[in-house]
Amino acid sequence: MFGKTTSLLATFWTITCFILPGLVFHVFDLKILYNQGLSLDGSVFIVRYHKDYRPRVNEIVLFQHLKYQEPILKKVSHVEDETYQPMVGYALDSKEDINQKKTVPKDHVAVLGDHVKSYDSRYASFGFIPLKKIRGKAWRIF
Repeated sequence: MFGKTTSLLATFWTITCFILPGLVFHVFDLKILYNQGLSLDGSVFIVRYHKDYRPRVNEIVLFQHLKYQEPILKKVSHVEDETYQPMVGYALDSKEDINQKKTVPKDHVAVLGDHVKSYDSRYASFGFIPLKKIRGKAWRIF
C-alpha cells in the first residue's frame, strides 16, 4: 500500500509543479522575463502578451522601441490626450528650457522608468510609444 501512495504522491507532485504551471503559462500566453536594466525596480517580471492592448497609467508594459532590438519594460505615466511635462532640465547646447508641456498623441502613451536617470519619454529622442508597439502587460515578481 505504501508503494501506491508514494506513486500517487509523485504523480500529483509532478502535475502540480511542472505540468499545471506550464499549462497556465501556455493558455494565458505568459512568459517570465528577466529585466537587466536599472530603469525599473525589480528584476523578474511575468509578462502577459496582448494584441490591441490599451494600457492604463501606472501599468508596466513591454514594448518594442525603434532604437533597440530587445523589448523594453517601462511604467505608463500618461495616456493619449493627457498633458505631459517632461521635467528633464535644460538643453545641453543652450540654456533653453526644454520642459515644454506636450499632449500625448492619439494611440500613444508616455512611459517612465523608476530610476531618475532612466532614458524614457522625458526625452524627445525617446518619444511617445505607439500602442501598436506595446507587446503586453507586466507584473513585477522580484
